[in-house]
Amino acid sequence: MMAPPDTPMAHDELAYSLRLDMGSCSLRQTIPCIRYQWMRLRKSSPTATVGSFYQHSRTHPTIPRQPEQQAALPGYRAELPQSEADIRAFDAAVRQLIAPTVQLLMDDIQGVKGAK
Repeated sequence: MMAPPDTPMAHDELAYSLRLDMGSCSLRQTIPCIRYQWMRLRKSSPTATVGSFYQHSRTHPTIPRQPEQQAALPGYRAELPQSEADIRAFDAAVRQLIAPTVQLLMDDIQGVKGAK
């Protein structure tokens, strides 16, 4: 979720926002993925609204454009889940993506903090 423009924040305060999306990266097929955007928030002056400044954005796994390569991704199905078993299989595929995605996010965060 994005911070609303009227979020109370001093203009010299350091703040970050995380937008996280876990689900399918396609509306036509089932491609389990996790997407995130890591953004820096700031106000340019005491009276300005809160603005977000892009830091990192990532989708895990990276979704190739070619359909035959998409079909090789974990949890891929040519259709959307229809049955309870389909939904459980999709949830299991997304759960497998959590640990490596969290590691990517932490690497991005540490890279942002380390860069001066």
